Formats: sequence, C-alpha cells, structure tokens
Amino acid sequence: MVMNTIQTVSEVALEAAIKTYLARQSQEDSPLGEFDRGGRWYPYQDERRECCRAIRSPSRAFPYSLLKHCMTLRHVAHLYYVDEGKLRRALNQYRKANRGR
Repeated sequence: MVMNTIQTVSEVALEAAIKTYLARQSQEDSPLGEFDRGGRWYPYQDERRECCRAIRSPSRAFPYSLLKHCMTLRHVAHLYYVDEGKLRRALNQYRKANRGR
C-alpha cells in the first residue's frame, strides 16, 4: 500500500490539538476533571500540565478557574506537547482553509 501523504509525529499532534481546541471551544468536548462538593472544578492528573500551576486554585468565588484555563489554546498546546505559536499558526491556516464550510 502506498501512502500519498506522510505526516510527521508533530503534524499529527498539531492536527489532534486543533481538533481538541475547536471541540472545547464549541463545548462539544470538555477537559477531563471533576467537581468537588463546593462546586469547584479540578482537572484529573492526565489533564494537568505545567501551565496549570500558574492558574489560581479554584475557590467558591472562582470555581471554574482551572476549567476555563484547560479550554485555552495554551493548555491544549501543552496537552499535546506542541509549540503554542505553531498551534496558533496552524489553527489560523485551518480556519482560513475552512471558511464558509
């Protein structure tokens, strides 16, 4: 079998990151985590990345601080181990290519 396109691992990761980011933005998908009894959301260990450390811990006043962060482009880039700038550029190219569809 001959493959017409050969993708590198980083291209596959970028494509997966784009799909995840768009799904999270449209709320078709959500980060992996759970709510505690106080209504605060915490990510599961598999979802947690280094970028999450800079985000305030959830509190009663800000119960979704980590949930909102886990839906950002920065977090998704860390989740897939891709450069944030490359992901942003790839996402812009994807949106331009799919306008009007």
